[in-house]
Amino acid sequence: MKHLLLTYLLLLITATTYAQVGIGTITPDPSAQLDVVSSSKGLLPPRVTSTASVTGTLAEGLLVYQTTGAQGYYLYTQGGWQKLSTATEVTSAINSVTSAAPGNTYAYAANINNHTSAANTYESFPYLQQQSGILSNSSFFSIQTPGVYSISYSLAGSTAASTQLYNFNDNTAIAGTYAQGAGNTQFGNNIILQVTNPITIGLYHLSTAIIKSASITIIRIK
Repeated sequence: MKHLLLTYLLLLITATTYAQVGIGTITPDPSAQLDVVSSSKGLLPPRVTSTASVTGTLAEGLLVYQTTGAQGYYLYTQGGWQKLSTATEVTSAINSVTSAAPGNTYAYAANINNHTSAANTYESFPYLQQQSGILSNSSFFSIQTPGVYSISYSLAGSTAASTQLYNFNDNTAIAGTYAQGAGNTQFGNNIILQVTNPITIGLYHLSTAIIKSASITIIRIK
């Protein structure tokens, strides 16, 4: 009888060991080994003063809550502890990077009026929609801060047209910025420009054309 009882207990322990566990439910989800159900309580993982205090061979996926220093949940993955950031922390980090980023030096302008641009003249951009760190008037953009800039422009013409970005300081063409388009087409160009000294640029018309719209974007990327 004792042997039968012992056998029964061993079988019960074995079955329990491999069974799913439900806390707050008698029907744990089939996909979960442990299913905790509550409408008014939370799950509290182990709390440690520092992840450095966690001993033993650390398993991939280990989760703890650090209560001192940079408080929060930490996940052990790929050989080290990684803090799980909150939405507030992520937003703060993005704002911190953005506030110091080169991209805060930029300009965007457009001309949405149908107009005739004469040959050997600069395009006028009466609608300066965005500007920061770049001086400008209706036709020229003065870049004062050294760095690497992305400069792009686009035009839509009723007639054939050819344009190029020019350095207004010495009235010379900026290499790699030439573009031309047939009538009733949109065309343009974009370049990466290294600026070491202050430069003033403009969009120069090499031929007379009827322009439906024009825009230019300048962003410091480095």
